[in-house]
Amino acid sequence: MKNTIIFSVLLFLVGGIYYANAKDFIALKGGGNIEAEVLEITSSEIRYRRLGSPPEFIYSMPLDKIRQVKYENGTEQNIRKNNNGVYEIIDLTPSSKETEPLTFALSTNAGEAIPIGELTPGGISVNFEFIKNNFYSFMNLSVPIVYKTKDVGFGFTGNFNYLWKSKIGDFFLGGGLGYTYLENHFFIFGATAGYRFITSSGMHFSVGGFIGGEFSKEFSLYFNPILGVGYTF
Repeated sequence: MKNTIIFSVLLFLVGGIYYANAKDFIALKGGGNIEAEVLEITSSEIRYRRLGSPPEFIYSMPLDKIRQVKYENGTEQNIRKNNNGVYEIIDLTPSSKETEPLTFALSTNAGEAIPIGELTPGGISVNFEFIKNNFYSFMNLSVPIVYKTKDVGFGFTGNFNYLWKSKIGDFFLGGGLGYTYLENHFFIFGATAGYRFITSSGMHFSVGGFIGGEFSKEFSLYFNPILGVGYTF
């Protein structure tokens, strides 16, 4: 009896260690990964255990939220919908690995509505975002407003960043150039840094900032906070 108990405890510990080290990655559309133990992929969903959750907890997610599955043994599978609307699982070999598809997102930046001095950098703004592999770019169209006189202008900025993807979200770092007209012509340049979190539903949130300088009749510092919310397609 004593030996049976000891053997059961050892078996449980070995199983727990194996489960803790078993690590597959479910890559979501728009960025972000889930560390998991993949159990099954059907024609409509994937079933898995989350890493660190009790083994009896089994989760599922529709295939339209998933871009790729990377297994612990190094194999990878892409999830694609064919012309008939049926999801296909494409096994990738080292010689046939596909690059990630171009992902498009729309967002608005509430940070641009925060007055800085006499200027509201962008009372209304829209970001057109593009993501491919580790490249992240967003084109910002804004309507800057003079905080006191309420004079309205227009502007645009192009940002080009490197994206570090992790299980909790994506960190980005890069820079951009822009132009704004508001009583005068302003040429803007600077560096961008921030964090981007994507939910399984496609909603994403970003926080960070763009800091640099602007040229008009004279040079001045420029700062644009990023407090964005949007949807990743």
